[in-house]
Amino acid sequence: MEDPAWLLARLTVELLRPVPIAPLSFELDVSGGKTVRRVTVSLWHEQKEVAGAPGGHPKCSTYGHPNCSTLAAVI
Repeated sequence: MEDPAWLLARLTVELLRPVPIAPLSFELDVSGGKTVRRVTVSLWHEQKEVAGAPGGHPKCSTYGHPNCSTLAAVI
């Protein structure tokens, strides 16, 4: 997920039940195509899913994402 051509579009964390302060395991699922990549993370405690974070990652060039200097010039 460290490819600079991809931009995090949304991050949603869904708390499904109380998350204990204890060891947790996670599952990561990555799928996608040329313009959008979907990454889903699930947190588990004792075979129960306690939280999840689905998210979409569009390619920056798809939406013409400005770089920092362009954004600073606009402001």
